[in-house]
Amino acid sequence: MITRKLTENSKELYHANKKIDLLKRNLHKQTNDTDHEGSFSTRYNRSYASDHSMAD
Repeated sequence: MITRKLTENSKELYHANKKIDLLKRNLHKQTNDTDHEGSFSTRYNRSYASDHSMAD
């Protein structure tokens, strides 16, 4: 009973880890494919900087 449950859990973990690896690869590929100048963080930082320069 316990051995069977451990085997089932091991298989689930194995498949979950494969999915995580696939998602990580897709995310890494996606970040490499995007235009970094148009990324949210770049736009946010530019906006933040311009807001603060106007306040001075």
